[in-house]
Amino acid sequence: MVIPLLAALQFALMGGGESTPTVFVKKNQEDKRQFTPADYATWDEVITSDLTPDGKVFAVELKRDGLSRVEWRETTASQKYTIDEAQEPRFSTDGKWLTYVKVSGKTKGAVAKNLQEAEAITVTGAESIKFVGSDAFFEGDNFFTKVNLGTRKQQERLLFPTLGHC
Repeated sequence: MVIPLLAALQFALMGGGESTPTVFVKKNQEDKRQFTPADYATWDEVITSDLTPDGKVFAVELKRDGLSRVEWRETTASQKYTIDEAQEPRFSTDGKWLTYVKVSGKTKGAVAKNLQEAEAITVTGAESIKFVGSDAFFEGDNFFTKVNLGTRKQQERLLFPTLGHC
């Protein structure tokens, strides 16, 4: 039996893992109907996703009507967490941190959220985060900030030189 992509995604986001997926099948032709544009307007577009190295936590960026959000949850749990106006979810190499970019609101910038503690590190103006060992590098247009995730020590914002016209 082939599970359609939509059912597989629902399985992954809403209770997959150890439980048995629920797949609804129409019993006869009379129950079938054509999709309308109104139906499509209720669907989310999957932009990107990530899974912790141990496979225990899943994050996905979803977009509807031009607005992005990040949802994450443990793969064996049904409770999900939503971060509105966020995109590009990524997990640290040890799986303890979820990073994302906040795209609007007061805290525009890159965020690293500790999944085990109620703690987040935000660098305003940063557009991405890269990991090297236990360090996170928050990068912006003309700067980067290094944060040691073990000690939470943040290095000064280092500016890249501006190149003049030749």
